Amino acid sequence: MLKATFRCGLVLAAILVCARHAEGQAVFDNQCPVGQFSIVPLRTVVTTTGHFNDTVCYDTNGNLVFQSLNASLAASDTFTRANGGLGSNWNSGIVAPQITSNAAGGSNGQYEIAAWNNPAFVSNSQFSQASIVIIGAGESGPAVFVSSNLSPASSGVGYFCGEGTTSITLYRTLGSGVTSLGTSAITGANGDVLRLEITSAGALTCFRNGVSTLAASDTTYKNGSPGLVFRGSGGTPSTLSNWTGGNLPVSSGKANSWIGGTGLITNTGIFNGNNNNDYLQSVVNNCNPATEIQTIIGALGSLNAVTGCSAVPASATINLSNGVAGYVTNSSPFTTAEGVFGQGRAIVSNANNTEALNGIITDAVGVTGTTLEGLELDVNVLGTPTTVRGITVVGASTGTMPATSAGINVSAPGVGKLWGTAYATGVAASNVALGVGSTSAAPSSASQQIQLNSVNSGGTTITAIIQSDGAGQINLTPVSPQNVGISGALGNTARTATMGLTLKKGTGAGNYTTASTTYVVTDSTNLCFTVLIPTGWKLSIATSGAIGTATGAVNASLALTDNAACSTANSGILVETTETTTAAGVLQPISLNWVVAGDGATHNVALQYKTSNAADSATLLNASATQLPTIVYTLMPSN
Repeated sequence: MLKATFRCGLVLAAILVCARHAEGQAVFDNQCPVGQFSIVPLRTVVTTTGHFNDTVCYDTNGNLVFQSLNASLAASDTFTRANGGLGSNWNSGIVAPQITSNAAGGSNGQYEIAAWNNPAFVSNSQFSQASIVIIGAGESGPAVFVSSNLSPASSGVGYFCGEGTTSITLYRTLGSGVTSLGTSAITGANGDVLRLEITSAGALTCFRNGVSTLAASDTTYKNGSPGLVFRGSGGTPSTLSNWTGGNLPVSSGKANSWIGGTGLITNTGIFNGNNNNDYLQSVVNNCNPATEIQTIIGALGSLNAVTGCSAVPASATINLSNGVAGYVTNSSPFTTAEGVFGQGRAIVSNANNTEALNGIITDAVGVTGTTLEGLELDVNVLGTPTTVRGITVVGASTGTMPATSAGINVSAPGVGKLWGTAYATGVAASNVALGVGSTSAAPSSASQQIQLNSVNSGGTTITAIIQSDGAGQINLTPVSPQNVGISGALGNTARTATMGLTLKKGTGAGNYTTASTTYVVTDSTNLCFTVLIPTGWKLSIATSGAIGTATGAVNASLALTDNAACSTANSGILVETTETTTAAGVLQPISLNWVVAGDGATHNVALQYKTSNAADSATLLNASATQLPTIVYTLMPSN
């Protein structure tokens, strides 16, 4: 029977601290490490096994350490050192593994086992992991529950996951004899990462490169230390490096629980000075919160009521490592469920920045090839929700919002540094990249403004505005007296027409003449314009020239026509004019103007002319490069 006595004291005026002195052997799934002491009232018991778990520890200075992940009970070894034995941190069996070329290995025909001894592990949930350097015909791999009394006089007991060139096998070992608990055919390769886990219930899982490959249940051995096994019965075993081993955290399957309702830890706190004060810590793999915060803010001092810190090693194969994580599920039609919640409240005037959430992402000087993301929100819709929003900025404000307030503010990422893109959407990310609402819900309300700020030559910030009015018309308001500048051409939304001016003119190679008393096309190549006029657009036409007759004072006529082809004559007259020559060979100035409304169709607008007397030909001036007929076409949107 386990007997115990207690020595109690008062710590932080809130927690009764008792040091438990066992007179028998207690079994722990998680235990305070050497140099720290358990807060016994917060110790939990696994009801199915009777095993203990220290959830909170304290050191000789009275500092609290959150111990449920038992991060201190872990070890690692890269074997990067001189050739020879594994060293004083290891106990070995009758035949000891050796280090060769910065890797641990065994010999052909030998059975070699080693267990880590610093610290000695007492957990009933354990892991061991190693990477294969050179694959061999013999089997090598991580081991758990290796007997703690391993010595040159004993081959030891335990479980191990061994990989060779053609298979991976989960073994229970007794001395040099082994019992297979499962095997799988594979093609072993250099760089394979093997991991063996065992829970306090005897559930064994062997992982290869992060994938569960073998599983078994065995309760022959109850505890021990993590280690390594090299089995050379089939040839020279594979060599190993980057070994880690230790106690499994609660999240890996142990039945730990905080029994007895809520827990409370209180402290008055230190809010002055340059120290970093953490009052409840969960620290994984020797991560140092003080070092991390000082890297960013320097020696400015900080206070954290709850701190999580995880140092992910290079050998890690897990998908995620979180300093602090929150998870929530929701089956209620009334409750808002939040995985992580933060609230900041400024309660006096002139209080400094008050923030609900603040994150910093950084790398180290000289580091390359990384991806940095300040905030990632994964939105995974698997059902049919009524509303989905990636980010919502909302509130219940009753005070006065300053004119400079911003729902989302993007500042420079550093002095003299610019974002490549302050706001970007990915390919096929959405139907609408930016939706801008109206200024109110009242009828005929204009849209909210898009403001474009710049700095003029005098150093003054000036603002131009883009806005849609209550009728849906887009208004561009430049800074007076500047105008709207456009680089490139304006077209309709169907991209079938381009706004602009087109000049058509005669050849200048000699006057145009005709004896026809009906309209003929003057020059179907140079004095005709084929154009598509979109609906909502118009084509303005302005014609100038000089016309007359060669031998008598008779009438000569000029017309603008719109036909199915430039060559179609005496048809489609838009506008015409007639000039009576004052004398033979005298040409009179003449002009024509017209507007064609767009209908989405193609138009051929040409210049045609005729004489009233076949004996007196009409003449249109086309004598030189400056004395010739011209037509200016203007295509543009118009009401």
